[in-house]
Amino acid sequence: MRLLVPGSRAIRFWIFGWFAFPVLVLGSLLLGVLLGLYPMDLRELSGFRAILESSRGGKIALERFSVHQLAALQLAAGLIGPIFNMPFTFGEEWGWRGYLLPKLLPLGQWRALIIGGVIWGLWHAPVIALGYNYPLHPRLGVLLMICFCVLLSIILGWTRLATGSIWPAVIGHASLNAWAGTPHLFLKKGAQIDAAVVGITGWTGWTLLVLFIAFLVLTQRLPVADPPDSRISPPLASLSRPASRWQH
Repeated sequence: MRLLVPGSRAIRFWIFGWFAFPVLVLGSLLLGVLLGLYPMDLRELSGFRAILESSRGGKIALERFSVHQLAALQLAAGLIGPIFNMPFTFGEEWGWRGYLLPKLLPLGQWRALIIGGVIWGLWHAPVIALGYNYPLHPRLGVLLMICFCVLLSIILGWTRLATGSIWPAVIGHASLNAWAGTPHLFLKKGAQIDAAVVGITGWTGWTLLVLFIAFLVLTQRLPVADPPDSRISPPLASLSRPASRWQH
């Protein structure tokens, strides 16, 4: 729960957590547009307008502001959303990246990150089966969520290991949740989104997550060498040493 660990450059990871996920979410939509998988309507924002017109509050808002002004407010809300989401994502990150990840580290960093992601994904299984996140795939969605959580676990776990703190992961998780509804903002009226295909939860989003993980590996940022924990907490020092060939 340390806010700052000497020598960890944690502030840049806080910034990464805050802004990287909006970029990834918007990038996944752009990739969907380029591949013809996401029918975007930037001119009329017809899908967003339809959502607003379906509620009394939305109709009142449209009487006072244009649909584009309301969309801009939604994007602005996404940028400050982590402030309000962090109390909720803190609990998960304290458990997954704060407690579970160090417990799995004797297996090696890669195994710890991947196994932690599988457990995290399985933890979501009950709500996924009820239609959350993948409403078109309630059964297959459990497997899809596991894959998604493994990729997120690697990235959020990287911030935890590189800084010795859970807070970059808390911020990143909160930012991701704040931008989760963005696909509906630009969608053409009457079109349907398959979350398994488009957006950060679909394979267009996974593609960007994999590319970022590949970047971390190619630039030797992952696995993390000399984690701050090894300089502060002797019991964790042994956990950060290479435990198997998965470390290299």
